[in-house]
Amino acid sequence: MAIGKVLMPFGKHAGKPLSAVPTGYLSWALANCRLSSGIRSAIGAELRGRGEPAPVTDTAALPTCPTCPNGGDIAYSWDRDSIGRPVIRRRCRTCGRKLSLAVEMGEAMALANAAEGGETSPRGHTSGKLKNA
Repeated sequence: MAIGKVLMPFGKHAGKPLSAVPTGYLSWALANCRLSSGIRSAIGAELRGRGEPAPVTDTAALPTCPTCPNGGDIAYSWDRDSIGRPVIRRRCRTCGRKLSLAVEMGEAMALANAAEGGETSPRGHTSGKLKNA
């Protein structure tokens, strides 16, 4: 699982993989620290993997389509960028518009993996079928 490769960015456990950081410290950081969405997602996924309660996502931060009147639901899938690297592409399910790329962490990876069948990407992530550029 890619979560073990994410390092704690601060505090007495700075530089350690999240998998090596005590549960109490991760729970405290999630509840009390201002974190980027990527590290918040990774900590939440690590806690859930340990069977601890953690929010799945902050619904206020969920991306929506800027073109659709009611915001449009976003779909995540594996794709390749212009030079062939695997990326997570975001598209509006309502209008089909291509949106920005998603960060390869936490929920975005899980959604892309679930959408495309769970094969392994060239980076070693469990991912869906990658389309050729």
